Amino acid sequence: MLLDLASGRFLALNPTAAAMWRGLATGSSAEEVAAELAATLGVDEEWLLGDVLRLVVDLQERGVLVDVETTG
Repeated sequence: MLLDLASGRFLALNPTAAAMWRGLATGSSAEEVAAELAATLGVDEEWLLGDVLRLVVDLQERGVLVDVETTG
């Protein structure tokens, strides 16, 4: 579960999305997260990268995740 402090709403994540979030929250790139999880889960890295990128876009659109490179 993620808490959006701005709205006070909780966002539920499935176990894979939660693992993606944990990787992103440590500062890892989407590519690094996908590589690590693909090895752990035994799935195709490129396929998983698509899922990580979709999660990033969704969380950015909700205002929960910001790109620190573009926000300073």
